[in-house]
Amino acid sequence: MEKDSKRIAEILVGLSGINLIGVEDNAGEPLRIHIECRGMRPLCPSCGGTVHQNGLRIVELVDLPAFGRNASIIWHKRRWRCALKERPQPSFSDADPRIAPSRLRLTDRPGRWANKESGAHSNAKSWMGAGWKVSARILRKSSTSTSTNK
Repeated sequence: MEKDSKRIAEILVGLSGINLIGVEDNAGEPLRIHIECRGMRPLCPSCGGTVHQNGLRIVELVDLPAFGRNASIIWHKRRWRCALKERPQPSFSDADPRIAPSRLRLTDRPGRWANKESGAHSNAKSWMGAGWKVSARILRKSSTSTSTNK
């Protein structure tokens, strides 16, 4: 039995290297699971130098149901900017393809699940998209991008 709270959060959310910030449990609504990345400060993608935190970006992602309820991952993405003023790099945010492909509103897990189920059920993508209020276009993008993230 696991007793470490960080490890329990990783097991329940299915991701290592994240901090579980909290859970919103409003009656009749999906569970809203708030997370943030845990890890080292990134380096500037332009010069490889140090970066400073430059705010926070909140991203809501549709996820697989949890405990019999629809669920959303609320990713608190830190924004960063280069520390060198003479080499301005546009700010950038935390990125982790294990959580979600860049710029999609769906976590990686439903995309992988749709790939697996589409082989077993010819209409899995259509009934999953309708139940989760996700467009077929977003589902196709997710299942295409996650087919390489196994």
